[in-house]
Amino acid sequence: MTGGRRAFIITFEAVVASMLLILVVAGVFNAVPYASGWDSVILKDRAYSAIIGLERDGTLEDSIINSRWTVLEYRVNISMPAYTDFKITVYNETGDIVWNSGSVIPLDRDTVVVNYYVAGGNRTFSLSHIKMEAWYR
Repeated sequence: MTGGRRAFIITFEAVVASMLLILVVAGVFNAVPYASGWDSVILKDRAYSAIIGLERDGTLEDSIINSRWTVLEYRVNISMPAYTDFKITVYNETGDIVWNSGSVIPLDRDTVVVNYYVAGGNRTFSLSHIKMEAWYR
């Protein structure tokens, strides 16, 4: 073998070895699964914050009293992160379903549930139970 050819082979082997080393290191760091036990806690906090925000600005009670369900659904939708879905069910004081957002909860997703109660109304007492189920897409 000539000196130039031997230098080329050594250089080529070094490049291939470096590439293999980079691939192995990248594979090791990507192979570690990301599993956070806080994901469901964060999602539940987001859902609860969305409901609380709607109550504080009056949208929640207004939507329930005046049956403005599209406003309720829209406001929750813009309050939640884009990578989540949700289902809202509103029950009256006897436990009957007054409204349901109609979303289908996927069976392969972890779902968090927020239960919230609203008491009030126009000159009469009424109690509503809002159940919000949320999940990551």
